Order: sequence, then C-alpha cells, then structure tokens
Amino acid sequence: MNKNSVGLALLVSFLSGIFPINTPSAKALDFNNGSLYVANSGRGNIRAVSPSGAESIFASGLNYPNDLVFNKAGDLLFETDFYSGHIYEFTPSGQRTSFASGLPGPADLAFDSQGSLFITDIPTGNIYKYTSSGQQTIFATGLNAPAFMAFDAIGNLFVTEFRAGIIDKFTPFGVKSTFASGLNLPQGLAFDSSGNLFVAEFGAGRIDKFTTNGVKSTFASGMVNPIGLAFASTGDLFVSNFGSGIIYAYSTAAVQTKFASGLNRPAGITFSFSTPVPFEFSPEQGFMLGVPLFLGLRYLKKKKAAK
Repeated sequence: MNKNSVGLALLVSFLSGIFPINTPSAKALDFNNGSLYVANSGRGNIRAVSPSGAESIFASGLNYPNDLVFNKAGDLLFETDFYSGHIYEFTPSGQRTSFASGLPGPADLAFDSQGSLFITDIPTGNIYKYTSSGQQTIFATGLNAPAFMAFDAIGNLFVTEFRAGIIDKFTPFGVKSTFASGLNLPQGLAFDSSGNLFVAEFGAGRIDKFTTNGVKSTFASGMVNPIGLAFASTGDLFVSNFGSGIIYAYSTAAVQTKFASGLNRPAGITFSFSTPVPFEFSPEQGFMLGVPLFLGLRYLKKKKAAK
C-alpha cells in the first residue's frame, strides 16, 4: 500500500551563541503527480525537484525559512519565516501572502484534522493554534525549545523538545505526557502507515523508530545532523542532513540511497499531491498526507460507490 507523510523541518544551531533555530533547505520532488518541497534556509528560498531530478525555485526572498506544510486541501503551501516572525502562505503559482506575523521565532507547522494550523515557537516555548481565519490561541506553553510536530491517526500531537531531549504527546484536548526521553537534540518527526513514529536525533546522527507501544530501535545511523523527515508514497523515508547538505532516501528495510547533495542546510521536507492520489486512504494516511481524516474517508467512499 502506498504511504506518505508530512514531514517538517527545523534546525538548531545549538552551539552557536544565537537562538537555536531550524534551518531548512529547498528541494522539490514529484511522486504521484506531487512534489516534495524543502525550505532552503541558507539561500532564503523554497525549491522543488521532479522525479527526473529537475530543480526549480518555487519562492525566494525569504528570511530564513524553517518549515513547510500543505493545507488540508493541498492547494496552499505554508512556510515559517524564522527571522521575520511571519507565517506565509503560497498559491501553486508562488504568490505569497502573510497568514500570521509578530511571532518571536516560528519553527514547525502541522495541520490537525479540522484544518487548524499548529505552530511551534522556540523563544517563547509555546505551541500556537490558528483557525483557518487566522485567529490565534495558545495550545501549550512552558516547553523547552519546541521544535517539530506530527499528528498520529487519532489526533494526538507529538512534539520534540530539543533542548530537553524529549518527545511530548498531547491529546486533542491538550493533556500532556512524555512519550520518550533521553534523546540527543531530537528534531523531525514522521509517522509511517503502521503508526510507528520516526524521529531524527540531530546530535546523535541517527533516525530512531518507536512502535505504538513506545519501544525504541535504531532505524538508520551515521548521518550528519539529520533534521527533516518525510515519507514518500513508495514508503521510502526521506531524511535531510543539515551538516552534510545531503538528502537520503531509505527503503522500509533501511537501505540508503543518496537522493540529493550539495544543498545549503537542507531540512523542512514535505510532499504534496497536485492531483487526487490514485489509491485508497487509510485513516493513518489521511493524517500523514496532511489531509484531514474525513477527506480521506470521503474519497474512499466515493471510490467504492463508483464500483
């Protein structure tokens, strides 16, 4: 079965005297008529790479883009601009408008099943929640440098606190618990179609895999500062390496392939689908694609009714 997830990107310059930040880089890739976008923090742009390897600049003139995510309809791309404190939204043609502003240091982005946008903010330690109309509320506070986020299939929000080395779990009602601890600067998060959670340990140079019961194992290692994670429709896991400027693809058996190199601080990778995906959605896939569950079920219902 095909799988996909949205994966987000955030880089920490932990040892520098500056505020830790996530540093995405840019690249776009097509799978099932979609593209993988990566924020290019070093160049202040967003790029795209097709399956044939053709690259293009989707947007430029940004002030340290950190993360990217598509809305539930897949027709708008949202980006965190760390230094300007803006959240920008882009149309398919690249037209940019400001969705929100005045944030001290917006990092990661994630949509819930209702279409609300969640944003981590490193300096304040807050997670903000925005309605589709842009109304802001604080979903969680008091976190130690909240970085990446990912929703599971039933709406729980998982968040990495990279300074604390932990992964938090929030229920849809905001009840917090610790899912995992003792990690070395945890960054990107992504769920596979079986509900396993993958996390990039920036400091350890590896990707960890957690089962639904929280059992941890090492999925891949030997990387240089892995940051962003995203699953392709093939089930391959894509990983951006900030330190080496490389994006790797890993098969389900953890076989590594170099997808792209020579990048400037790659992170923040996210897949999009420009046309309806020609396969059935499971509840997990609905969330992993950044598409709310009800849309996935509606698509499946229509497909079955047509048979």
